[in-house]
Amino acid sequence: MATHALNVQAASWNSDLFPAEISTWSSTLNDPNSLSPLRMSPNGTVTGAQRTILSVDAARAIIAYIKRGDADMALVDTGNGMTYSAEKTLPDGTTLVATVNRPSFQSNTLNLRASIVTAAGAYTPIPPLSRNSTVDLSPVFLCLLAHAIESYQTVSEDIDLLAAHYATTGKFDGAAVNFRRIADSLVFILNEKLFDVAVPGSNIDMLAQQSVTMGSLNGVTICGTPNILAEINGVKRATARTMTFAEAKAKFKSFAQKHEWSDEERALIPVFPEDYKVPQEAIKIADLYVATRNSRRPMNNFMWRGVTSYGKSSGVELMAAFLEIPLLRMTCSTSMETQDFLSNFVPDNGPQGSMAGELPSFTEISADPATAYQMLTGIEDDNATCDMCLKAYAEAAVARAGNGSARFKHVESNFVKALTRGYIVEIQEISRIKDAGVLVGLNEYDRPGAIIPLVDGSFKRRHPDAMVVYTDNVGYASCRAIDPSVLRRMSIIIDSYDMPREDVIARVLYNTDFPDSSMLDQMYDVWSAIQEYCQEHDISDGTVSVTELEMWALAVKVDNMSNIKDYCRDCVVAKATSDRQEQEAIMADVVDIRLS
Repeated sequence: MATHALNVQAASWNSDLFPAEISTWSSTLNDPNSLSPLRMSPNGTVTGAQRTILSVDAARAIIAYIKRGDADMALVDTGNGMTYSAEKTLPDGTTLVATVNRPSFQSNTLNLRASIVTAAGAYTPIPPLSRNSTVDLSPVFLCLLAHAIESYQTVSEDIDLLAAHYATTGKFDGAAVNFRRIADSLVFILNEKLFDVAVPGSNIDMLAQQSVTMGSLNGVTICGTPNILAEINGVKRATARTMTFAEAKAKFKSFAQKHEWSDEERALIPVFPEDYKVPQEAIKIADLYVATRNSRRPMNNFMWRGVTSYGKSSGVELMAAFLEIPLLRMTCSTSMETQDFLSNFVPDNGPQGSMAGELPSFTEISADPATAYQMLTGIEDDNATCDMCLKAYAEAAVARAGNGSARFKHVESNFVKALTRGYIVEIQEISRIKDAGVLVGLNEYDRPGAIIPLVDGSFKRRHPDAMVVYTDNVGYASCRAIDPSVLRRMSIIIDSYDMPREDVIARVLYNTDFPDSSMLDQMYDVWSAIQEYCQEHDISDGTVSVTELEMWALAVKVDNMSNIKDYCRDCVVAKATSDRQEQEAIMADVVDIRLS
């Protein structure tokens, strides 16, 4: 078995350097049960196992991870499970800082950067690795351990067992098999390139001081106390990692299996990749919803507010997907009335059931209202809504009938369909409605079993499992106040204003597969500075959301990682404002300074 460059140092296998906690253990793995469970090929066949020697660096990392707040080195989640950074103060007063980034959850490539920081604050490279190296690389192994826990269930299970044993006894003795298996797994993962960590010429890429000082490695502390790395806003947050879509499905599997949907209804359930990250807000809503199904007053109505492009609608989609419930949507407009939530009107041309001509179908209207509106009116409007399309459709139907005799029939709105069939319905941008009393008119339908009157005189009853999620943007001139009686009927209201830096970068990396994390750090800082500039100078006619950062990164990537400043103008500055003078001011005062 080839030895990875990180494992070539004689010191890393020297039992004399073992931490005191395990200093009495034998350095060789004599127990077959301690062999790594990862020794298998991709098709699941065993390739054979070899005994290894317990790596000191791996052992130190495992002990730090288990000791958490009492650890002698710090581990920080700086990228929502995709980037981990660690630091350790060495006996000579210097500090080794390392960061290990995974570009995407589909990739097994890990990007490693590290530096030794002197007492004066100077960043110096790690000496070339060799058999005679004595540098303590345990912070690197601590980052690798965090990635292994994320990716390999066997490592995660052994860590949990080891942590439970330590919490009970305060010792690692008695759980030696789990400890050694974790250490062996880390070595095996490296040597077999299950994680391909690039160390060209046995040289670790240097971690730039700018990456630390500019805050790109700020994050959530998992263990130890960081001194060079910083916690988000200086406040420790919960260390529970963000779930993947696959993990969310597993969490709610028993609930989802209770549903019996038709094929037509199942077509309304969104689909996501297994490794797609689920926002904590979606998990929170789902937990409350599922846990209160048998309550006398279940939690069925939710509001989720936040800045545009935060991921609110995507979060609702993810929730519908892992709960396996059909999802319908309605988008609000300024002129909406209460009746618009209860019924739609569509042309009724008799038994033919369709109208001659090239009018868009209602499926096309729902999927792409902007294109449908242009087909109906000849007017290009990216903000066109389904309601605008329906009104244009009605006018087109009358015009095509010639004599004005076209008939129309009322059909249930998506709101009513969802309420009466037990679906999830997302009501988007409710603060755009001009009349605050419109939503007040829906208050009587907020509880399970409520009677919903329809325009044809009939009545329907709200399904006990129907969920309504009101998603709304904030901070725009078009936003209006919501009536307090509407807010009072929400089970909870979640506010999501500032997406943490690591979440933004993780999302951009996932959606774009951007290959240079250092460059993305710099782009994030420029994008964030543009946001602040617009706020300080009251520039509010455009948008500087995460979407703009994603498009900037994608454009730079497509153009072979070049023209970063030009694409900043096109993808970010031009969307922040249409005023040319303001654009030039942003370029001069923000972009040119940071991208010189």
